[in-house]
Amino acid sequence: MIKKRIYLSIIIFLFLTVWCFGYVDPGIGNYLIQVILAAFVGASLAIKIFWGRIRLFFGKVFSKEKKESVSSNE
Repeated sequence: MIKKRIYLSIIIFLFLTVWCFGYVDPGIGNYLIQVILAAFVGASLAIKIFWGRIRLFFGKVFSKEKKESVSSNE
């Protein structure tokens, strides 16, 4: 019953759409490059700021794993 409603909704949505034409100007390429670079720089800065916490977290995770494997072998 739910599948039928979903299929019916999709069919109605597809057949009742209206064509819409948009304008993409040549500057959109530069804008996309800026967005990608900003995301990269932001992620790099966040990693740089929190690098000590990241290293500490993974150090704890892997040191627990080593301690557990050493104690289980004894």
